[in-house]
Amino acid sequence: MNAASDSELVLRGREGDKGAVAILLERHRRMALALSRRMLGDPGLAVCPL
Repeated sequence: MNAASDSELVLRGREGDKGAVAILLERHRRMALALSRRMLGDPGLAVCPL
């Protein structure tokens, strides 16, 4: 498990650290997918590619 805070990972991601972005996506995938489904109104369009 990565002990870095989300804020730290965002900063690293903005600097090009793809590993930091991957950690953020893993941590928040379910929430982001649920939000996408609600916003799009079609669960089929809100597919997580990871």
